[in-house]
Amino acid sequence: MALKLEEQKVDEGKRVLKLVGSVDQNTYERLEDYLTKAFEQGFQIVVLDCSELTYMSSAGIGVVLWAFSRSRKLNAKVVMAGVCKGVLHSLAVLGVEKLIPMAPDVAEALKLAP
Repeated sequence: MALKLEEQKVDEGKRVLKLVGSVDQNTYERLEDYLTKAFEQGFQIVVLDCSELTYMSSAGIGVVLWAFSRSRKLNAKVVMAGVCKGVLHSLAVLGVEKLIPMAPDVAEALKLAP
């Protein structure tokens, strides 16, 4: 399945990126490219809206972990919002759900801004 990325500008320094479909070995680079550009542009918070994300492989999880690590170095934040049970299970198996800030929805995720 393909990955569709839908960006929403919230206000200065904050972006919501809706992930639609799946992040796997064929699509993870698109997410990585977006997040790289977001950090280069100085975004302070990037919310990954996962409410329509159906699958995330280890490659996708690796990108999220990289983004989390990079955001901490930049005093920024990456938050996952609306993660479905299947993706949450994958994150839990790897112990990632305890590292990455998560919120039930985008509105709550935006409240976690630094």
